[in-house]
Amino acid sequence: MASRTRPSRRIPRPPEPRTLRDQVVLEEHDVAADGSFAVVSRRTVTGDRYVSDLWQVPLDGGRPRRLTNGASRDKRPRVSPHGDRVAFTRTLEGAEDPVLMLLDLAGGEPEVLALGELSPGELAWSPDGRTIAFTAETGPERVLVGPKPKRGEQARARHVTTIDYRWDEEDYLDRRSQLFVV
Repeated sequence: MASRTRPSRRIPRPPEPRTLRDQVVLEEHDVAADGSFAVVSRRTVTGDRYVSDLWQVPLDGGRPRRLTNGASRDKRPRVSPHGDRVAFTRTLEGAEDPVLMLLDLAGGEPEVLALGELSPGELAWSPDGRTIAFTAETGPERVLVGPKPKRGEQARARHVTTIDYRWDEEDYLDRRSQLFVV
């Protein structure tokens, strides 16, 4: 009878802080209408905070091209129907809310689209590529008691009277989102 030997198993070491800081996460993407490329939000760690840049990735196997760079969180990329521009949200270091950005894929720097006090959430291009629809929280605070807490702080209290006070895996819905077009 032949003897069976067990293959040796290598026990993985637990991650170290250095290992976690070296991770790269592809967060969100959008594919061009013609399927030739995607724009991807690539998250890394810089110092003690997350930074996300946008990259244009050819889907035929070509080399990716970095579109944005800096100490910000560039997220929610949406390629225009004609594939010539990308809209996205950017949260700058130290800022609480993101702004809506527009970038010409032929080159140049992204420009901020003025939205007043509105902070964009989800984005979508119109079929003709002339307008962008976005969601933004607006209206009175629904359940929050006291002043609005700063980023990272907890609210003093909430007064809940309806079952729609929370969005799963997001947070409390202190204000409702509305749809806007720019």
